[in-house]
Amino acid sequence: MRTVLADTTSVVKTTVVEAREKDVTFMAASIAYYAFVALLPLLFLALLALSVFGDPGLVQTVLGVAHAVSPSMGDTLSKAIRSSGGEVGFSVLGLLTLLWASLKLFRGLDTAFSAIYDTESEESILDQLRDGIVVLFAIWLAAIATTVAGAALALFEAVPFIGVLEPLLLLVGLVLVFFPMYYVFPDVDLSLAEALPGAVFAALGWTVLQGAFHVYAAFADKSATYGILGGVVLLVTWLYFSGVVLLVGAVINTVLAGRHERVGERRRTLTPDETVAYLKSLGREINDDARIRADGNGIPDTPSPPDGTREYVVVEWTAADRESATREVTLRWVVDDE
Repeated sequence: MRTVLADTTSVVKTTVVEAREKDVTFMAASIAYYAFVALLPLLFLALLALSVFGDPGLVQTVLGVAHAVSPSMGDTLSKAIRSSGGEVGFSVLGLLTLLWASLKLFRGLDTAFSAIYDTESEESILDQLRDGIVVLFAIWLAAIATTVAGAALALFEAVPFIGVLEPLLLLVGLVLVFFPMYYVFPDVDLSLAEALPGAVFAALGWTVLQGAFHVYAAFADKSATYGILGGVVLLVTWLYFSGVVLLVGAVINTVLAGRHERVGERRRTLTPDETVAYLKSLGREINDDARIRADGNGIPDTPSPPDGTREYVVVEWTAADRESATREVTLRWVVDDE
């Protein structure tokens, strides 16, 4: 039991360190912005089209799906549809904005996963678009899974303890939805088992976020009057925390698979050109009787030492232990007094 607890604690600490190292919160904010710019106009245009040319019942179904994903999203769209009076607001500028934001969202997700896995994406625009479409479908499937699970179980309300199955079915559905994202986006070869923990974490996080924002929205409705602006703020906040959850899931995958350790090893290894430049710099400093200190990227810091110093220290660390420990390599040599 103690071993399991210690391992869990170690994974949590390493995940926190890695998440800070990779600036997960900053990347999540960028993803949330582009997701908002792309998602809300897309849903609004679709609902306007349905309200004019489609079945009103279908409009309510789509609003129900949006509300299942985010209460604030559903409220915002409902108020926007009512205030529009059913007018179709299609515009070239709106469609271009939607396309631009969608491409930025796909690129942002691809860049975020590349940063977390410490890889340089060499994919073409078409490859990135393909990966982005996977994410887009994943989001819609998540919404549909939420709605269908609730509707199916509502038919069996009389069955004892049937309510216990609803969150379980929702959780399983979300795991299946998020799994392709963690398997497709990383620019490395992954096994199915490596992608699964992040999908499970994201599903749990989304379930918790959904419940928390349902409670908050209900409380806000009773305690204060907030209009469409409040709904927009709540939606952006939900998108931000959703982005954090998704990216932390990717970090967890790297930690559990030990990839963060291999990232540290790569950071301690110089390319041939970097090695030559580093050794030349070291040679110059040795000839000048200086003390050299270098970090894991081989960037020297060479303060002037006292006369007669014949000791050089190379200090290096990995991303995982940067905050807790350092390692020193000391170079010494015999000086011929003659």
